[in-house]
Amino acid sequence: MLKNAGYILFDKIKYRQVVKKDTQAHNLKSEKENVEKALRRLEDLYIFPDDIMSEKDYLIKRQELKKRISYLEDEISKRYAEHSKTIPKHDLSFLNKASQYLLTHNLVSENTIKYNELVKVIDKKMLRSFMQRVIKKITIEENKHIFSIEFANDMIHRFVYRI
Repeated sequence: MLKNAGYILFDKIKYRQVVKKDTQAHNLKSEKENVEKALRRLEDLYIFPDDIMSEKDYLIKRQELKKRISYLEDEISKRYAEHSKTIPKHDLSFLNKASQYLLTHNLVSENTIKYNELVKVIDKKMLRSFMQRVIKKITIEENKHIFSIEFANDMIHRFVYRI
């Protein structure tokens, strides 16, 4: 069943499944935090010299807790991998369209394009595909200076460096 929210359609059933997997990942994270806290307490118990715990007991418990933390980290990464597969395709296409809009807006505007800020906002794949469509060839000199850039419309821009 689809619900229309503006121009974006959301599938209610898939959305519920994504939320359910999110709570499972959240539960795993909180369990991992608890086990890490237990490991810190165990180390505190062993470090302070009241002979409360033998070295052998400490090493066994420490190994068990570290194995549990490793297992939980693996489970969390599996959940995130599953979660990323269940993201509806229209969500990803929206992000691509947003990146494309931002790129177009920056190119069309009369302001100077600040590449460092643009890279932070726009998807890197989108920027790469744009550059591959616009630039045909870049020639670099031996001293690593750019000699020329040939664009897709066969226009060539040559650089002159002052010494």
